[in-house]
Amino acid sequence: MRKYTKPSKILSTAADLFEAGEIGWTKGYYARTNEGEMVPYTSRNAKSFCSIGIIYRLHKHLDKDNITRSFLNKILDRSIIEWNDDKNRTKKQVIKVFRKAAKLAEQNGK
Repeated sequence: MRKYTKPSKILSTAADLFEAGEIGWTKGYYARTNEGEMVPYTSRNAKSFCSIGIIYRLHKHLDKDNITRSFLNKILDRSIIEWNDDKNRTKKQVIKVFRKAAKLAEQNGK
């Protein structure tokens, strides 16, 4: 049986990875190579991820990703996909929202 990773850990890890530059952030698709080519989020060539792509990549149980996304949805005024892909969105904003959602998840014991 696989160990369940709490949403707060998924969200804070994603923020850490984006902030440290260990992964890139993208729009319009779940994941991209260094050259910008669209690839599945599971690809070993994936180097940049959208907000949903990194959640999927870090989750061990995809059926649990809705719990993680629910904390983002409580903060945002629209779906995470629409929000991420907004033409004015920045990586800095993504990191800030992921940290805020991680804190909310932790406060809720998740």
